[in-house]
Amino acid sequence: RPRARSHTRISHHRCRPLMLARSVGWLYLRIEWITRDRAPSRQYSSLQHQTPRRAASAPPMARVLRTSLVAPSPAGAALHERSLPLTYLDALWLHATPVERVFFYPDATSDVLSNLTDSLVAPSPAGAALHERSLPLTYLDALWLHATPVERVFFYPDATSDVLSNLTDSLSNALAAFYPLAGRLRLTPGAHNRYELHYQPGDGVTFTVAEHHHVGFGELATDDPTEVAKIVPLVPPLPEGGAVLAVQATVLRGGLAIGVTVHHAACDGVSSTHFLRTWAWAAAACSGASAPEPPFVDRSIIRPRDDLYDAFTAPRLSSNDDGGKPPDLPVVQQLLAAFTLSKEHLQSIKAAVAGEAGCRGVPPPRATSIIAAFGFIWQCYVRAKPGTDGKAASSCGGRAYFLLPADHRTRLEPPVPDEYLGNCLGPCIASAPRRDVAAAGADGLFTACAAIATAIDGVVRDGAAYWDGWMERIIEAYSAGGFPQTVAGSPRFRVYDTDFGFGRPAKVDVVSAARTGSI
Repeated sequence: RPRARSHTRISHHRCRPLMLARSVGWLYLRIEWITRDRAPSRQYSSLQHQTPRRAASAPPMARVLRTSLVAPSPAGAALHERSLPLTYLDALWLHATPVERVFFYPDATSDVLSNLTDSLVAPSPAGAALHERSLPLTYLDALWLHATPVERVFFYPDATSDVLSNLTDSLSNALAAFYPLAGRLRLTPGAHNRYELHYQPGDGVTFTVAEHHHVGFGELATDDPTEVAKIVPLVPPLPEGGAVLAVQATVLRGGLAIGVTVHHAACDGVSSTHFLRTWAWAAAACSGASAPEPPFVDRSIIRPRDDLYDAFTAPRLSSNDDGGKPPDLPVVQQLLAAFTLSKEHLQSIKAAVAGEAGCRGVPPPRATSIIAAFGFIWQCYVRAKPGTDGKAASSCGGRAYFLLPADHRTRLEPPVPDEYLGNCLGPCIASAPRRDVAAAGADGLFTACAAIATAIDGVVRDGAAYWDGWMERIIEAYSAGGFPQTVAGSPRFRVYDTDFGFGRPAKVDVVSAARTGSI
């Protein structure tokens, strides 16, 4: 306990104070002294005996992940070579033991992560250096200008901190082809509602190295319900200034997590997965696999739609004062879980839908595995979610909506290559009476699958005409009371094939989807 002020006075001719330590919330005074006329006190000797110096051969108590050499950074002119002589007062301590101090901060333990380094990784082209250039956003990009960033985290059980330098080097190599992702999103000079990705030498992607303190690999890389707040720190925020890509490698107890955050206006999931495959291939040192095709960067292949571009950037949708900065996602008190639908599950869903169609005397809807899965999920979601008045969905009127992404690469005129770097997505909107989707058993399952199949067939049939009247359908879906069920990502991305040279990921989570309630 802290002593009274009068009890802490020291006779300076009798002793020499060595340390005064103060911790947050209370004062702790420890005085160690050596008297000039007698041996050290028994109290001082006892303290030394209780805290022996750790031998150099003892096993380390903490794992050192990275050691950095920090050089001076003067605000003015650079420092030149110089010397400072020691005085006799300095020479007195020339052979003394080094002074070691450690600072304990009780409030700092509330942080889940320790950020060890933040570095800017620039593209490293094999040929000529990249010069300044700009890539305009199309109306398909402007659609996502103010959308929340896409956050994904890959869990690797067998990876260690030894691979961090290789991840940095290979990221630089991958960015040479995907240089727009190293640039910055900005308002096009001279325009009031047109945007572009601008790259200039010196731009790069922020790469954060962190260490997780409180949980192990198995607690996060699991299909069991997990608090979203525990996973959010594994993905980096997009830095200020219009950055469109950020990467974070987090060392866990028993593995490594690689978090990737992408501004949706820069590219869609097809393009970002293409970039990740290229990065992983470079990190794995080719590993015998064929190199991914380079990205197709030319945006002129997308025919302009000024009416849609203006609509997507209009103030009635969102403010343009932020320069295209995506909104910050809140850390919500929700759970994230993964449910596996086996081949047998999907077959039983398809059989139930076909059986219900027979009972109704109508042709069965097209029921692929993805339609069967989405229909089952939508029915469960609507049944579990009460209406706006708190009543069960089966007794509520109105319509329910289900939004899933549709890739338009092959449906545009002219068709767009699979390697196109940008956005070619549009929402596919399924709709049905809420009480019909919420009906129990095969009845509700048939309604859900039929509505989703009809919506997908409409996108395929309409082609470019799909975009006519698109805004009205979106406004209708989000004005129907509550948010529609939405889908992020696609099984076609094959994210579990992303191997950086230390095996396939044990788990991949779309963190942004968990925070927004998507599947």
